[in-house]
Amino acid sequence: MSRAAHLTRLRQVIALIERAAAALITVVLAAMVVIVLSQFVDRYFTPVWGGVPADEYVKVGLVWLTFIGFGLAMRAGVEVRVELVDKYLPEHVRRIAYIFFDGLLLLMLGVILWKSIRLYQVGTLQTILGTDTTVAVPVLGMLFGFALMALALLARVLRRAVGVEI
Repeated sequence: MSRAAHLTRLRQVIALIERAAAALITVVLAAMVVIVLSQFVDRYFTPVWGGVPADEYVKVGLVWLTFIGFGLAMRAGVEVRVELVDKYLPEHVRRIAYIFFDGLLLLMLGVILWKSIRLYQVGTLQTILGTDTTVAVPVLGMLFGFALMALALLARVLRRAVGVEI
């Protein structure tokens, strides 16, 4: 297989991951809306949840939305940045600075991912009060989000350093 064929295949895989993450966000958001609406019905009309604190499920969904959504935002290049001196720097210096800071962020995400694996393992042993869900469920959303962020950063570093558009 040629380099171009490998890049095309890699782009297809990344596009599939992005679509899956966007679909997951849609499902989680829809589930959160249903849970919140059912809480309204539970509170004012008829018991739906039977005393189970449904807001805990909404909190778990919010963790998933936040981290996976930020991973997709980084891939799209729309994350929040503080750019104080960027417009005053020459293009080549700006490119080097961006590669350096993206590399640092990628390194930091690697450390966080590595340490979060232990957090996930411990979380499987702890139940969220009032639910059947363990703490590992929101941690898993965080892990998926960090993995998406790492992929987005890796693609951005490759684009800036080598000129390969992924």
